[in-house]
Amino acid sequence: MKPSQGNLPVKKKDLHDGLKNAVMIVEKFGDKYWPIFERLESELTILERREERLARFRQTDFE
Repeated sequence: MKPSQGNLPVKKKDLHDGLKNAVMIVEKFGDKYWPIFERLESELTILERREERLARFRQTDFE
């Protein structure tokens, strides 16, 4: 088990890995684990939107 990382940001790779695991869990154990998949998917979407927004304004010249 990894040591606690406190409030460090979650990495996209970790979310992707978690989603892969969640798929296997839902398929094997049923829909009661579906909320885990939804939460991971939601967190990934939030992270990707944030990255897109930051990139858009990073490239913008406001002058």
